[in-house]
Amino acid sequence: MLSSITIPQHCHLTSGGGTFLGVDLSSVACNVVSPQKIPDSTFSERTYYYVDLRVPSESAAAYGHTPHWTLFRSINGSAPQLYYVTAEPTSFTNISASGVSN
Repeated sequence: MLSSITIPQHCHLTSGGGTFLGVDLSSVACNVVSPQKIPDSTFSERTYYYVDLRVPSESAAAYGHTPHWTLFRSINGSAPQLYYVTAEPTSFTNISASGVSN
């Protein structure tokens, strides 16, 4: 059973959703330096809720501000920023995640 994935540095993620939707992963590492757009349905809700996403240290802040990557429990051990989507799908209002307990 698949429980862990590592996305290689030069991988291009496709825009289709559901890639790992039916898989409850215990470990996700993404070695891609610049976060790519992914739909929220790429990973299961359980994976987002329980898994600490591991990314290159120089990329942690970028992943922490990129929608859908922020659904992970944490990024390199730090809580990501949360975003509220307004009427315009490209418009986000930053909501602080401080004080949120896991």
